[in-house]
Amino acid sequence: MAINGALSVDQLNIYVKSLLESDRHLKNIWVRGELVNFTRNAKSGHCYFSLRDRGCSVRSVMFQWQASQLNFQPADGQRVLLLCRVSLYERDGQYQLYVEQMFLDGVGDSYLAFVQLKDRLEKEGLFLQKKALPSFPQQIGVCTSRTGAALRDVISVVRRNAPMVSIRVFPCLMQGDKAAAEVCAGISFFNERYPVDVIIVARGGGAYEDLSVFNDETLARTVAASAIPVISAIGHETDTTILDFAADVRAATPSVAAELAVGQVGSLQLRFRNADRMIRQFCRRDMDGREQHLRLLFRSLRPESYLVLRSLDLDRLTNRVLSSGKQREEMAESVFVGLTARLAALNPLAVLQRGYAVVRMKNRTLDSVDLVQKGDSLEIILKDGVIHSVATEKTKQKL
Repeated sequence: MAINGALSVDQLNIYVKSLLESDRHLKNIWVRGELVNFTRNAKSGHCYFSLRDRGCSVRSVMFQWQASQLNFQPADGQRVLLLCRVSLYERDGQYQLYVEQMFLDGVGDSYLAFVQLKDRLEKEGLFLQKKALPSFPQQIGVCTSRTGAALRDVISVVRRNAPMVSIRVFPCLMQGDKAAAEVCAGISFFNERYPVDVIIVARGGGAYEDLSVFNDETLARTVAASAIPVISAIGHETDTTILDFAADVRAATPSVAAELAVGQVGSLQLRFRNADRMIRQFCRRDMDGREQHLRLLFRSLRPESYLVLRSLDLDRLTNRVLSSGKQREEMAESVFVGLTARLAALNPLAVLQRGYAVVRMKNRTLDSVDLVQKGDSLEIILKDGVIHSVATEKTKQKL
């Protein structure tokens, strides 16, 4: 007996699969249970297993890319916690779990909260937009503790590699409940009140509980919204926080962060040092080679003939070597002085040293009296500080 409208098996499976995948409650769920019949395909790297609990089980699959991120070796009998989605494998008509992440059960509520926040912000796209670090920074802002080793490391590296770059410190607590809020305040300070070229958030190593204060959503959003590039240098290289994902660049240590922050300023100085060392080495090798040549001549000739025939050559050779070394040193010094002058000329604050001032209103630099109304509050920035004033009247004139 023929029945009109009957579904084929594949149509039924496709329909049931669409129902499962359209249910938002089944897209990203946490499931815990015991691993059973765990196998990893030697060719593809995909993992197949069942998750069992209280007599019930469900088939599961973890594809090669997700499986490669595991930090432990799964085995039968282990209790695990899975982040997964539910769908249906059409060929067998059986629903199963498609696993994104796997953790040993008992990983801890704080770490689970970290993973959930990271996944949510990552899917939101908060970690995608990264700002480039400046090549020739003039000022570096540092959010850290005034008494910590991290600040000493940053200052030491900057002073050694780029002494012309200035450092501005915003003191922050780097552990405890108030740490994240104080770092947010520091980033806002450098963005709104004291602009710098790059910001470093630095803290030395510590226990996971100490570093977990930087797994803060407000801090992550503040860093991502910063108009100034932010370098995170929190903990050791193996430590990871939400701040590291939100920052534009992550550094393994505060010292590495300082090296990244000074950009090409430090590399220019290093190039000058290398050039000077190469010049000195060249002169030394040249003189050593010529000395060796003279020694060979001395052995092949009588001392009397050597003194008579080669004394003038020795004088000329010595003068040439000394002149060559001096010219190279003078050339390197001239290039260094020229580049240093160019960097200083690019400094927008240099004009303040000549008696001029910068007028700002509502975080905006003024270039016309038309932007000011009577009663407006103004900031007049001089070379050694800021004057807060109020406009009482204005007069427009052509210069």
